[in-house]
Amino acid sequence: MLNLFVENFVIVFVAIDPIGLLPIFATFTQGLTKSDILKLTLRSSTTAFIVLLLFWVLGSAILDFMGINIYSFKIIGGLFLLIIAYQMVFEQRQEKRQDTVEKAMSDEALSSLATFPLATPLIAGPGAITIVMLLSEKCESINAHLIGFSPIIIIILLSA
Repeated sequence: MLNLFVENFVIVFVAIDPIGLLPIFATFTQGLTKSDILKLTLRSSTTAFIVLLLFWVLGSAILDFMGINIYSFKIIGGLFLLIIAYQMVFEQRQEKRQDTVEKAMSDEALSSLATFPLATPLIAGPGAITIVMLLSEKCESINAHLIGFSPIIIIILLSA
């Protein structure tokens, strides 16, 4: 069970990248009061948690509803994560996130920043959702689900 926890922690940590979110969050919160920053943090963390929890619990049902086979999803998810890894190695991911921040700052009001782009796609983005669904498929018991999901909670708290 410790192996499951450590493996999930490392995988989800890389997918969400809470350290890489720091400069983006700093850009969003420039000039805000501490209470506004706290509200933004709580709202974005809660939204990201709910999104990831829904995909952990209902991911297979969502795929079945859309007529997507889990094996097809694993292939596409693996390719998607390969692209993310390539972007991380060549430092293109931070530029992409910064572009998202600039577009959101010019287009959206502060009240919706917690949902988009902070909660989704920056915290609970496509990579994190893919990882969560694939990790939930590996769990066979309630204990495994609890231990397997606990790193996600910890990483969202770290992101907050």
